[in-house]
Amino acid sequence: MNFKKRTIAYTIGVLAALILTGCTIPFLSSTKSDRPYIPSTSYSSHPETTDDILQILTESMSNNQNSCEFLVSSETMINAEDWMSSLPGIDQIHCEYKKVSDGYNVLVTFEYWDNYAIVNAYKNQDTSLLNDRQSELYTKYLQIIDEYTSPSRSDCANELSIHDYLVTHIEYEEQEDTIYNAYDALIKGKSVCSGYAECFKTFMDLLGIENVTLSGTAGDQQHIWNMVCLEGEWYQVDVTWDDPIGSTDAAIDHAYFNITDTDMALDHTWDTSQNNGLTADGVKFSYPQYAGLIHIISQAQLNSYMITCIANQASSLEFTSSNTFDLKAAITASDTTLSYSFKIVERTGYSIYVVYLSY
Repeated sequence: MNFKKRTIAYTIGVLAALILTGCTIPFLSSTKSDRPYIPSTSYSSHPETTDDILQILTESMSNNQNSCEFLVSSETMINAEDWMSSLPGIDQIHCEYKKVSDGYNVLVTFEYWDNYAIVNAYKNQDTSLLNDRQSELYTKYLQIIDEYTSPSRSDCANELSIHDYLVTHIEYEEQEDTIYNAYDALIKGKSVCSGYAECFKTFMDLLGIENVTLSGTAGDQQHIWNMVCLEGEWYQVDVTWDDPIGSTDAAIDHAYFNITDTDMALDHTWDTSQNNGLTADGVKFSYPQYAGLIHIISQAQLNSYMITCIANQASSLEFTSSNTFDLKAAITASDTTLSYSFKIVERTGYSIYVVYLSY
């Protein structure tokens, strides 16, 4: 699989468009008519800390605004790269600033996930600020929540339902530069990892489940995925990597559902500063434990388990083991003609086996 996140651009307007890693040079006035006007009079909003700046950015995005302006007392507070890494879903950020009498006027414009406006609309029960695309997404989110989740169920049960819905209703596809967001994933049914991650985060936000996103690499490609908090313990979740490309809709993997940092680090890398020191080390809601997966310790046990699953016409089965087995021998023992495929995912101290059966 190739995984890709939209190329991130941090831009500054000076006399030409520059691709940089943050706002590191002062804004210089330009005679070009397409340059935004930054006044010499100080902006009224005056954040004193980085957290204050992040709050301004978040409120602007939640209100469906594509820009915000504020005054900072020191140039050292202007760091677009830091703002972008601290807030999930900012695809591009453009920052310009100008020295004024009591500090620096900062003008920030950005492109970002629909998640912000949709979650804000849901919390306030007011969709008036949503555009047509967001309104369509909003309706779809609520429809899925109503059909696939319930307030009477546990957070983990609802999370698992959303995970499985996304896996079975989104097709991973990296063909065009336009299939990166939740709209592409949820409405068009095709996306890369960022669409999966945005959808999952939005559902968790709407369900009131604490969560964050992580970006890094997986399979030697840029990648983005999620973390959730259940009963005070954090878990990592990669919906994209649980979507078996080329398999039928009935095939759902859970090898990357609610796993630890240690297990995710076996094939993913990320900057640990992204998750503000959060550690994913939960056990109670790991998939093998939550789903009660059988732990196979011998070939004879596997043969017996396979015979039972095939007799029940199971389309797939999952189990854990610390050993290696002859799956062909186990299927042959059932004395049933069928085709099969399988995947083995290594975890710390054990492996998850996923077997797909076709009769």
